[in-house]
Amino acid sequence: LVLKGQSAVYHVLNRNALGSYLLHDIEKEKFVTMMRQQAAFTCVEILAYCIMTNHFHILLRVTPQDHLTNEEVMKRYEDFCSCRQLSPVTMTPSEFRAIIEAGGEEAEREMQMMRARLGNLSSFVCELKHRFTIWYNQTRGNKGTLWQEKFRSVLVQESAESMSTVAAYIDL
Repeated sequence: LVLKGQSAVYHVLNRNALGSYLLHDIEKEKFVTMMRQQAAFTCVEILAYCIMTNHFHILLRVTPQDHLTNEEVMKRYEDFCSCRQLSPVTMTPSEFRAIIEAGGEEAEREMQMMRARLGNLSSFVCELKHRFTIWYNQTRGNKGTLWQEKFRSVLVQESAESMSTVAAYIDL
């Protein structure tokens, strides 16, 4: 269940493929770094998290980002790209900026696709898992998926009691 057009809190979890114990200190640190980068780009607020050896839990708030100007969206993308290695198929920030500044249908389409990633639960989690999988596979010489399924999320009531209960569960 995803609430559209309004702020919402979710408890997100996902297991490694085959329940394998793949995430140790180095992997956990990398996952957390990527999670923070992804959250900063997509305007997702991380409230609590726990990265375990075979799965992760994240309590987060997703807020619609319709109010951001094109310049703010471009700046977020530039900041995001500056903290990670781009794949050859990823548009560079300068390419993105040039398309937007040129205007027209292509600019509208690219900006619309970029905006769709902001304040979006699925984009946040899927991109985070994808980026981490690429890093993990490259550093280990592996191929294929690292995760058991897409991901699971539970909508959490935005009350102090509900959120602190879920945060305590994650912490434990």
